[in-house]
Amino acid sequence: ELEANVAEGRGILKNEQCRLFWDGMPIWGKIRSLSDLFLQNHTSVVASTYCNSWIFDDFDEREPFESSALAYTQIFINRSEQAKMDFLKSWMEEYRVDGVIFHDSKTCFNNSNSRFGMPLQLKRETGIPTLVVEGDLCDLRFFSEGQTTTKLETFIEQLSEREARRRVALARAAGWCSGAAAAAARSRLRGHTVQRQPTLHVLQYFLQRVDRRSFR
Repeated sequence: ELEANVAEGRGILKNEQCRLFWDGMPIWGKIRSLSDLFLQNHTSVVASTYCNSWIFDDFDEREPFESSALAYTQIFINRSEQAKMDFLKSWMEEYRVDGVIFHDSKTCFNNSNSRFGMPLQLKRETGIPTLVVEGDLCDLRFFSEGQTTTKLETFIEQLSEREARRRVALARAAGWCSGAAAAAARSRLRGHTVQRQPTLHVLQYFLQRVDRRSFR
């Protein structure tokens, strides 16, 4: 099924508007509510550093001690800051990430990468926006659901508008939409019931039939 989805270019969301990368450990006690939040906002979490923390591809049963040492030095959380940055930048490109969420897990210091400037450095070197959310892998006293929901929804909205503007700029460069077309779209959407971010709705008018993958 997964191979068929890849071959057909089909993802989990029919109307995917945002692709996120999750750095750090999951907030296990809120997996369901966070999943629902992302789905409601047409957002996919496409990859995570956590998936690299417990996969020991270098282990070789024929050389258990040597290969164990190699495996433990290869995993993400045991690498230098520069090696982590190199990993992250390659994953940003591989997974076509729109934004990165850094989970600052209060009781797992070694698996939190948000405390020494990495989010800012990653944004500076790649241009990809980042967001830090506070929480924990198991102790939910460190997690504020209301605050986190507001931060995530705002972040996703900003990313969606950023992506829409980028795609419209590409479309204009290709001669697909002119200033007159933009004015017509604004006129048509003047009575739109959603008042927030009117510019975003104008951009979405242009893009409702455009496959985002064609601009990657």
